[in-house]
Amino acid sequence: VRPRPLARALGVSQCRIFFKYIGGEMLSEYSTIIGAVVGGSAAIIASYITLIRQFKYQEYQKHLERLEKAHIALSQIEREGSLIQSTASMRNESATKYDSEWLNNKERVDEFRAIIDVYMPHLSNLANELYIELTKFWYEHSIALSNKEDSIQPSQNFYDQVVPISEKIRELCSVIKLEISRSYQAK
Repeated sequence: VRPRPLARALGVSQCRIFFKYIGGEMLSEYSTIIGAVVGGSAAIIASYITLIRQFKYQEYQKHLERLEKAHIALSQIEREGSLIQSTASMRNESATKYDSEWLNNKERVDEFRAIIDVYMPHLSNLANELYIELTKFWYEHSIALSNKEDSIQPSQNFYDQVVPISEKIRELCSVIKLEISRSYQAK
């Protein structure tokens, strides 16, 4: 009988000899090989599972960091749209300085909206509504500060317009913060 490829690869000259030894002494050698293959496979599977868990944990950490960043930005936005800020800016700021601060705040708002749009799209409408209210707030202040520089005192009409806008900003910020907190707790 000519040696078969498997028998030749294992160093056995004849296939009959190969099969004869499976039941005897060579069984322990094959058990060792099989054990090594099974053990190696288990190690590969365990490594793969660990890798997946680490990846998911890193994604989880990134998600939490984004939520925290959105929450912090929202707190700063809320402060900028508050009546306290309104009163302080009317006393101490020029229209040019206020416009410059608004541009900085607008960048924060845009970053906040991007985080919301990508990671919490169900809040996008609220974030857009907040943006509209902040723009109204900025516009009213810009007009009032320009008038102040022209020695025109802000009218009661200014405060009548700003107070509801500020309250709406606070309300929207509270709702969005609550939803962000819920998302944070759910993860």
